[in-house]
Amino acid sequence: IEVLESVRDNRNTAVPSCHNAGKAVVLDTPLPTPTGWTTMQDVRVGDLLLDEHGRPVPVIACSEVHERPTFRITFSDGSTVDAADTHTWRTVDLRSRPRNSKHGDDKSVVDWRNAWWATRKVTTEYLSRTVESNKQKRWRIPTAWALKGVHPWVWAHEPYLIGLWLGDGTTSAAMLTCSREDTKHYVSKIRKKLRVVPRIVARWYKPTVHTIVFDRMKLGCPGRYLGGKRIPQGMLRASWRDRLDLLRGLMDTDGNRSRSASVEIAVCSKDLADGIAELVISFGWVARRSSRPAKLYGRVVGTSYRVWFTPTINPFSLPRKANVWERENAVISSGRTRRTQRTIVSVEPLGIHKVKCVQVASRRHLFLVGRSMIPTHNSFLCGILPWWWMLCHSPAKVILVSSSGRQATRIGGSEVRARYEYFRQQFSEHELELLYL
Repeated sequence: IEVLESVRDNRNTAVPSCHNAGKAVVLDTPLPTPTGWTTMQDVRVGDLLLDEHGRPVPVIACSEVHERPTFRITFSDGSTVDAADTHTWRTVDLRSRPRNSKHGDDKSVVDWRNAWWATRKVTTEYLSRTVESNKQKRWRIPTAWALKGVHPWVWAHEPYLIGLWLGDGTTSAAMLTCSREDTKHYVSKIRKKLRVVPRIVARWYKPTVHTIVFDRMKLGCPGRYLGGKRIPQGMLRASWRDRLDLLRGLMDTDGNRSRSASVEIAVCSKDLADGIAELVISFGWVARRSSRPAKLYGRVVGTSYRVWFTPTINPFSLPRKANVWERENAVISSGRTRRTQRTIVSVEPLGIHKVKCVQVASRRHLFLVGRSMIPTHNSFLCGILPWWWMLCHSPAKVILVSSSGRQATRIGGSEVRARYEYFRQQFSEHELELLYL
């Protein structure tokens, strides 16, 4: 506001360090943090958010709450973000995206998390007018990289054992039941000494199963400190290795291959399904969800919540499941290039809503928004000011001064040029010069 008032009232205005001037989304938009979640309304200067690499970035400025026309952006995984019309997104354009490019460790398919150089900055309002091209969805946004977890593992049970218990454990007891073939693998993966009790199920058509009993005197039942079968927020912000062991415990018990390289897991607890979806997203993967009636011997006994996703690494450690995934993953298909991006399927107007802008110290000017942790772009004040000045003081010349040519052309200059389409008719006679000092 101070900068805008100075530009309005003075002939000349110098703005030092005009970097990352903020963005605007609806106040109740959830924002992931290194320790959990906050909302745009509650963010303050000094708080930590997450960038596209999953690293903590500090908030260095916040705007006042103001009102703007807003749109609801819906993505292919069903997630939504409500943003102002001038909010900026880094998107892959279907009409000009790179083809047959190799990025990242997997050289056989495009990893869009490494391809931000191929994205284009567009506003929410522009997306609403161009969401489709030739009957195809035009815009896609790369996913974030895996979160750099900072929360230490403070729970009595190790991550893999917690995952096994969440999948096949007894809710009120420190034990889990598994098939005889899987028992040896489970015990070998767990560092703690466990007691295995063979048990024969009464029904003749079921095989012999084993009950793995924890040492109750030392460990106790996980449900006592987890609050039932759920994943606490601290586990979802634990280190990458701890989260992977937790996921593999869940997938070894309740997970299955879906199709091609996709996998799925179904549980009967909504809280647990929400935690699994957030756990999957924390690795930079796209999690899709559905629900249906859960039946036992033909009788509906509850609701089954299904989460399916396409991982970039093997989500199983159990050999009979891990080997199948490895074989399927060896067959590359063009459709799997979408596993590290989300497609925008619709952009619908919501009317006037209160929004707020924040400024973060992110090198690529991106941070994560929404429950699906979608990377979004900071708007640049210097991208709007030159056009506003020329509109009000025609004819005029704007000089963008930067400490380097890269900063002037690729950062500041690109933000100015990105808004040219909105002022094309007004400024067809004028010239924009970049002077390097």
